Amino acid sequence: MILTGWKEISKHIRYGIRTLQRWEGKGLPVKRVNNSPRSPVVADPEELDAWILHWSRIPPGAPQSLVEVRGRARELTREVQRNRRALRVQLGVFRKELAMFRAKTQKMIANRDPGGVR
Repeated sequence: MILTGWKEISKHIRYGIRTLQRWEGKGLPVKRVNNSPRSPVVADPEELDAWILHWSRIPPGAPQSLVEVRGRARELTREVQRNRRALRVQLGVFRKELAMFRAKTQKMIANRDPGGVR
């Protein structure tokens, strides 16, 4: 499968289009269709993956701050995932309690007004 265009390549690598365009000058394995700076690009996903792995997911010449930011972003991503799981559990508990509350409320209304007449 060949990726065509910056959007597909960006989606595959999970970096922004502008970042990838900068990396093109640093050796990102994309090919221009007409050898013109403004012509469309194509790329092989396996070559892209190999390039990313070779550079440890940090482009060549990246400042140390980028490495630190990347590490912090990964920590935050893990924290968000933990929080989402905890939120799902709490939401499930809340839904059960809400269903029980609604059932009790319906019973109370039915017992107070058995004929439906006010």
